[in-house]
Amino acid sequence: MTSTDKVKLAIVGLGNIANMHLKSCAELNNVDLVAVCDVDKELADKTAQTHDCKSFYDHKELFDSKIAEAVIIATPHFHHTPIAIDAHAAGLHILSEKPLGVTKADCEKMLNAHTDKSKIFAVVFNFRTYPAFVKAKEILASGELGEILRVNVTATDWLRTNAYYESGTWRAKWATEGGGVLVNQCPHHLDLMQWLAGMPSKLFAVCKFGHHHPIEVEDDVVATFEYPNGALGIFTTTTGECPGRNRIEISTERGLLTINNLTELTLLRNEKSVKDTLENGGVWDNPWPWKCEIPVAPNDDLFARALRLNLKSFADAVLGKSEPLAHAPEGMNSVELANAMIYSSLLNQPVELPIDAQAFQAKFDQLVEQSQPAATSSA
Repeated sequence: MTSTDKVKLAIVGLGNIANMHLKSCAELNNVDLVAVCDVDKELADKTAQTHDCKSFYDHKELFDSKIAEAVIIATPHFHHTPIAIDAHAAGLHILSEKPLGVTKADCEKMLNAHTDKSKIFAVVFNFRTYPAFVKAKEILASGELGEILRVNVTATDWLRTNAYYESGTWRAKWATEGGGVLVNQCPHHLDLMQWLAGMPSKLFAVCKFGHHHPIEVEDDVVATFEYPNGALGIFTTTTGECPGRNRIEISTERGLLTINNLTELTLLRNEKSVKDTLENGGVWDNPWPWKCEIPVAPNDDLFARALRLNLKSFADAVLGKSEPLAHAPEGMNSVELANAMIYSSLLNQPVELPIDAQAFQAKFDQLVEQSQPAATSSA
């Protein structure tokens, strides 16, 4: 393999998730890690020495150096927008960690700055690579199950203690994290919901702020969705429940598709459609569902494999060989869903999608203004 078959890559932000990306870089043969960047100079230098690359302490200096042709943005959420805009201006390909941004307005700024469409702008969504979800997407896209009737997503296995929220002064504050469970824990579930079933046209949500913990952001959420075809959906999440569940159910004309604990895929397949049964069935008739076993690929080392596949597909896209797993505009969908739920709860009324990005931003800015300042020392 020649040097032109590798993407010269830099990583900005060297927190926990960056360590996984660094591991992926070492395992892939289509990327060449040339630089790392972090405001913590000691961390940047140590990481660069370990991985035999150059260190930078300011992303603008990194971009100005022209050492890289692509960048992974793995910084805290609020920094994604300015760094991505600067990366666009520098002519770089971008792979952003989730969430793409904190608000829809921030995402729009990044997307509007992406004027050179020859440059790849992608976002990391790990669950899209999990075998059960890959197969579920394939089945739904085939059309064999007919129209979607209902979507239920339960993501309540995110138990977090008070000590967790106290472990970083930036956690659980509007001004420094931008939200709670919807922004931190659930971007992947929100992405799956829209990836598998599409975007709803309307939703109503109840967000409990500081319900289980002494925090200012949401830690318990229930939302009802309405889709363009009239189908309904329910989304439930919390960080204050145990035992929790991790389950997605999609009811269709021809059966019920269920993904449990991210790995177990089952299908209760109807012998005839629900619509046909309703219109032509007898008094006590039903579609007579039967359980269909659906084989999926092994689930070994799911998280590390997912990050590796996201980076590989991004690098292949930069090299002109394929498309990335998720283009940036798709990343805005999960952000918009999270924004819409918070907006609906604050207004105490249903909201239509797409939401008015500036109207929500005004509400969000009020929350930021009221946010408690971070402590001067970490807990």
